[in-house]
Amino acid sequence: MQLAEKSYADAIKSYEQIINANENNIDPNYSGLFNGTNETSKEIIFATQYLVDLAGNGMFQHNFPAIAGGWHLHCPLGSLVESYGFTDGTAFSYDDARYNPQDISKNQDPRLAFTVITNGDRFKNLKYTSHPDSTLSIDQLTTTKQATRTGYGLRKFNDEGFSGNLQNSGADVPIVRYAEVLLSYLEAKLENGDPITSDLLDKTINAVRKRSSVNMPAINVQSSTSLRTTLRNERRVELALEGLRYWDLLRWGIAKDVLKGDFYGAPFPNAKNLRIKSGGSKDPYSRWYVTSKSFRAGQDEHWPIPQNEVNINPNLK
Repeated sequence: MQLAEKSYADAIKSYEQIINANENNIDPNYSGLFNGTNETSKEIIFATQYLVDLAGNGMFQHNFPAIAGGWHLHCPLGSLVESYGFTDGTAFSYDDARYNPQDISKNQDPRLAFTVITNGDRFKNLKYTSHPDSTLSIDQLTTTKQATRTGYGLRKFNDEGFSGNLQNSGADVPIVRYAEVLLSYLEAKLENGDPITSDLLDKTINAVRKRSSVNMPAINVQSSTSLRTTLRNERRVELALEGLRYWDLLRWGIAKDVLKGDFYGAPFPNAKNLRIKSGGSKDPYSRWYVTSKSFRAGQDEHWPIPQNEVNINPNLK
């Protein structure tokens, strides 16, 4: 809340209380934080807890791909996948020789493969196929049934070792992680105008990036503008699909720029059945067209007050 209100000095004090308590740390195993296999990790500060048969979690039913019996309701967009840099820390580009449309997560930040399933990947040792030219009866890229709408699936939050009722797992869902605390602390320090030192970076963003299962190159001291861009992207990939991105965009004042325009999914070079925007041209990177959105600056940043509440109190605007 303090960060959202731009009360940066107060936010710094709050985050320092958590950090100085020395009760939490960054877990070396990124994927284990989300699939229910490491629910007692000291990185998880708060989680929604579930228990089989008594308070079951039905998330696997919603998230598993069709090949594994799921409904495939959560389909990451191409813009998320494109936000993961290459393993040397440089930004992703479709024009880079390291980009491989047949193996999209190759040469990229390991968190991409921990988070997203791409065409040709294995899930529960089953081949995930989302190519638009595929003739398979399940898991096709489509807009007409419960399958991927973008060409991508969700690996994060899914336990591939689970064999029970998909609507009744005991997997907890992390709500607040220590990684978020460290990245938010760095943001508060940056926006407060405090000195950004190598030591501060190593204790925050680099501690997150250097967990052994990720091991991405360290971020060095940068200008405020450059570090702001770097930090915002780090939040996007580290905290992907954890319900924080929307609030980040509002806090940063860039929702009006990000939440509008044309949205694309996975690239499929030379595909015969590639979906393109009606009246538009083929995407230069052969990405599957998903949808177009508009955003009314100055209006859509706010949630509407129900009319029945306005009827009670006309002073509400």
